[in-house]
Amino acid sequence: MAACLEEKAAELSKKQDYQGAWQAFTQCLQHVSGGEQRSRLLLARSNCALKLKRYEDVLGDCKEILRIFKGKHGKAQSRQITALCGLGKLGEAQRLAVDWCKHDAENAAARRAMERLEVIQRALEESHDGDSLLTMTEDIDEERTPPEGRKEDKQVASPSTGTQPLGGGAAKGTRKRHDSNSLHCVYCKVTCRNKSDLESHCRGEAHQMLIMSDDGRDWKYRPPPRGLNFTQYSICQTFVGGGTCRLAESCCDAHSDDELDEWKERFAYRQMKMQRAKDRHLQGNSYMEQLLEKWLQAANPEHVMTEKIEGVRVQANCDLTVTVATKRCTHQWLFTVASKVR
Repeated sequence: MAACLEEKAAELSKKQDYQGAWQAFTQCLQHVSGGEQRSRLLLARSNCALKLKRYEDVLGDCKEILRIFKGKHGKAQSRQITALCGLGKLGEAQRLAVDWCKHDAENAAARRAMERLEVIQRALEESHDGDSLLTMTEDIDEERTPPEGRKEDKQVASPSTGTQPLGGGAAKGTRKRHDSNSLHCVYCKVTCRNKSDLESHCRGEAHQMLIMSDDGRDWKYRPPPRGLNFTQYSICQTFVGGGTCRLAESCCDAHSDDELDEWKERFAYRQMKMQRAKDRHLQGNSYMEQLLEKWLQAANPEHVMTEKIEGVRVQANCDLTVTVATKRCTHQWLFTVASKVR
């Protein structure tokens, strides 16, 4: 019975019917109590769950596999890290990768997981200025940026094109109302024509500023410095010592315990807003985040993104490293790509 179900599940998975395969593997597992066969089935089912982006199910299966193998199973550990990244728990994924490398320093997969996480960490910090859920790590040594003014932080552009204001009357019929709600952005109060327009809207600057800001509550003190997580906020030693801080409002450190507490509260508030947006599928992953997610999950990441390709030469019209005076600025590069046709 179990063998027939496993064969059916494997065939469905091969046809990329991951939902059907997941159900077949689940039925099969009901007839297998333990041992190597159960771990094999759990690993196969976790792969289907990963394809379906059911990351909690992936974690559950990997946890059982690791229990069977007493904490040592490379594929389960790697898949566990991938699932945590999918849930936006990059800090936890990084801790697992560090622990994996510590206990199995010669494991190439463990080192590769660490390298990928480091790349993603840096890219997302640059993309979201340290405010994304995926940048919640505890040991990042970043350059501090002075707090931005309250007036600047509250500037929000008008909603992007391709969206329409929500009509006054409610849609008739359960299905129609459901479709309307699924295309509605509760943050910007707009309803889009289709899923593609909604995704484009969610990637827009106006929407991103809304879901990543801490507007919506009355705050007493200065905005906290961006580019840091709550564990990196600290008290100004000059101020604590009774002196006068020469940086004044531009100081990256808090000037009282109350201000420090509020900074941590504001960080948590932004994270809550981001998580709610993610739960509603309104997070609006950028192209960079989508590419990094694909790269992270790829069996051969060099097929998704690589430093160089044989026979292809890329040149930039100016230095790739640029120093800017303010955070709100733009810069353009012109890239020339030349390839040899064989």
